[in-house]
Amino acid sequence: MGSPTLVRIDCLPTKEQTGYMFIEVVDGDGVPVRYFYPQHIHFQANETTNLEWVFRAGRGDAEAHLYWVDSPQEIKISQERPAGRKLLSFFPAELSQPLPSNQPWIVEIGDLRLGLEKGFASRSFLPRYSTSTISDVADLPNDLAAYQGTDLIALCTSDLSLVQAISENKQRAITEHVRGGGRFFIALGKNSLEVGKLPWIADLLPGPIRTVVPNVNASTIESMIGTSKQRLDALPMPILQLTRGVSDFSITLPDRQRVQVISRSGMGLGQVVTFSADLNLPPISEWEDRPALIQRLLQNQWVVQDQEQGVNTAASNSYLGYDDLFGQLRASLDVFPEVQNISFSYLSVLLILLLFILGPIEFYIWIRGINRSGWTWLSLVVVVAVSSGLIIRQYDQWKPKQPLVRGVEVIDIDGPTGYQRGRVWFHTYNASPAQLNVVADVKTVGQGEVRSSFADWQPLPGRGIGSLESGIRSLEPLPPYIARLSPSLISPEMTSGTSSLFDIPFPASGTKSLRVDWTGQSQPLDFGRLREIAGSGMLQGEFKNNLDIELLDGIILYHNLVYVLPAKMKPGESEKFTVLSTPKDLERRLTRRVSRDGKDITAPWNPADRNVIPLLMEMIFFYEAAGGEKYTQLQHRFEPSLDMSDLLSLDRAILLARVRQSEAVIKVTAPNGETSYQPESSTYIRCLIPISRANQ
Repeated sequence: MGSPTLVRIDCLPTKEQTGYMFIEVVDGDGVPVRYFYPQHIHFQANETTNLEWVFRAGRGDAEAHLYWVDSPQEIKISQERPAGRKLLSFFPAELSQPLPSNQPWIVEIGDLRLGLEKGFASRSFLPRYSTSTISDVADLPNDLAAYQGTDLIALCTSDLSLVQAISENKQRAITEHVRGGGRFFIALGKNSLEVGKLPWIADLLPGPIRTVVPNVNASTIESMIGTSKQRLDALPMPILQLTRGVSDFSITLPDRQRVQVISRSGMGLGQVVTFSADLNLPPISEWEDRPALIQRLLQNQWVVQDQEQGVNTAASNSYLGYDDLFGQLRASLDVFPEVQNISFSYLSVLLILLLFILGPIEFYIWIRGINRSGWTWLSLVVVVAVSSGLIIRQYDQWKPKQPLVRGVEVIDIDGPTGYQRGRVWFHTYNASPAQLNVVADVKTVGQGEVRSSFADWQPLPGRGIGSLESGIRSLEPLPPYIARLSPSLISPEMTSGTSSLFDIPFPASGTKSLRVDWTGQSQPLDFGRLREIAGSGMLQGEFKNNLDIELLDGIILYHNLVYVLPAKMKPGESEKFTVLSTPKDLERRLTRRVSRDGKDITAPWNPADRNVIPLLMEMIFFYEAAGGEKYTQLQHRFEPSLDMSDLLSLDRAILLARVRQSEAVIKVTAPNGETSYQPESSTYIRCLIPISRANQ
C-alpha cells in the first residue's frame, strides 16, 4: 500500500483506435488520482495489445476505474475534467492481496524456497514475512518503480534456463533497483560459471568467478551455525575473486584456494549478498539446520520489528497518528510558521465583548438613557456588521495570499560511477479552496543529466487519520488530479528533469503531502584518496570537495566512526586525516549521548517533536546505527532503503553534508498567483566514497 504497483492489461479492440489510457484510484487521503499510460496508444482492430504501467493505491477496498480518452487536450484537466470513456471498474484488492506499507516483502526469482515464515517461527518476536515466488520470467516487471515496495530480491541460479530467459528490460529494472538502494541476494552453485558470464549478473557480483570446485568440505558451515546436529555433505561451490566488498565467511581449501562462502558488496547505493552454494538443492535443501543458515544469511537485510515492542510503541504513540519515522517527517513538514490561527482566547474575548455591547451597554444607552428600545435592532445590525467585517479582515490578514511550500530534499550519489538518486518530500498549503498545478524541475549535482523524474503524492504509513490503513474516508468528495504523468504526453519540449501534478484539489486551509523521485547520471566523482589503516579500522588520507557547490556541516562516516569536516567547505578545499585524527562515535552522535559526572546520559527521542528536522533526517539516514525502534520508539519500515547503516561495514565511506540552496525548483500555480520554492538549508547530499586498504 502506498508504493507503485504494476498492472498489466490485455486489450482487444474491435476497431482501430488511437488515444490515451489512465487508471483512476484514490490516494492516501481518499482523493481520486489518475495515472496515465506513459505513451500514446495505437490499437489495431482485433489484435491483442499488452500494456503495463504503475499506479499507487491508497486504499485497497476503494473502487478503481480504467478510462480511455481520444485527444491529448483531454489529458490536461486544468479547467474541466475530461469525460473519457470508462472501460473497466475493479477493486485493487481483487487483483492481489494488499500488503501493509510496513510488511517485509521478498521477491524470489526461481524456486529458492527461502521459507522465511518457517525459518523464523522459533523467534516469536519477528513479524510474518511475505514471499512472492516468480517461476515465469514474464511475471517480472519492466518498470523499475514496481520494485519500490520490496525489501529483497532473491535470485536462484539452479534453474539456469530461467535466469537466461530474463529479458534485457527486466534485467535493467532489477539492476537499477539495486543501484538505487535496493537489496539483492544471489545463491550461486553448480551453474556459477554459466551465470557469471551473463553481463548483468557479473555487474551485481563482487568479482569474477574463476572456477567451480565440485566437492567442498562444508563442515565449517556447520560450525558457523553452531547448533548443527546433522552433518552437511560436500557440495559444489565456486571460487569467487573479490574485487569489491567484504567476506563474511570463507573456506580455505587444501590447495590454499579460498572459497568466499558469504560476501557482501555494494552496487551503486544498494547491497548484494552472495552465497556460494545452491540453497534449494541437496545437500542444503535436506539439511535440518537450513532455516538457521538462511537466518544467518539475511539477518542484516532489513529492519526487523520486535512484535512485543511494536505493540507497546503503537500504544504509546497512538495519539500521534503515526508509528513510523516518515510520519514524524510528514508532521514536521506540515507546520507552516507563516500561517496564524485564530486562538480560542481571542474568540472568547471577542464573544464576551459582543455580549457586553448587546447587553448592558445597549440597555443603559437606548432604554435607560433616551428611552428608544426599538433602536436596539438598528444597533444590533451595526454591531454584527462591524464585528463580522473585523473578523473577515483579520482572517484575510492572517491567511497567506499565495500557496506555501515546505520540504526536504535528499540526493544520494555513488562516487565511482556518478549514479545519482534524488527525492524531494514537500507539503503545500493553500488558504482558499482551489485546484493547484505543481511543476518540479530537478538537476543533478555537478555536470550530469536527469534520466527520469516523477511527481506523486506522499502517503502517511500507519493507522492514523489520513494514513494508508485508516478506515476513515474523505468526508468531502473532491475532484481528481493527475500524478506520475510522463513529460512526453504533455509537451515534446519538456525534459526528463521536469515532472508535474495537475489540478490537485485543496479545501479551505488545506495541505497536501507530495514528493518527487528522480534518477540521474554524472561523471564519476573523485574525492581524493582515503584509505584504511590496517588493523585499526580508521581512515587516513585526504578528502577534497570536488563538487561545484559548498558543503555545510559535512561529516564522513566509516565503520561507525564519524570524521567531522570544516563547517563550510568550498569547492576545491580539502581536509587531511592522519593517525592522530580523533573520530567520534556515530551512535553517541545520533543519540546525543554525553558524559556527566562520570555517567553517560542519552537524550531521549521525542516522536512528537516537530522542530528537529536536522536530527530527524540523520535518524532516517542511520536508523539501525542509533538503536532503531528501541531508541526512537518509531519504526522505519516505509522507506527502509534510506537507512545506510548496513553500508557502514563495507569498503566505502559515506559523505553526509547539507548545501545552502538546492538546484531543484518547485512551482505551484494557483488561481491567485504562483509560488516558486527552492529547498534552502534542507537539502542533504550523501555520497559513497571507495576506501582502499593500507599496510600502515
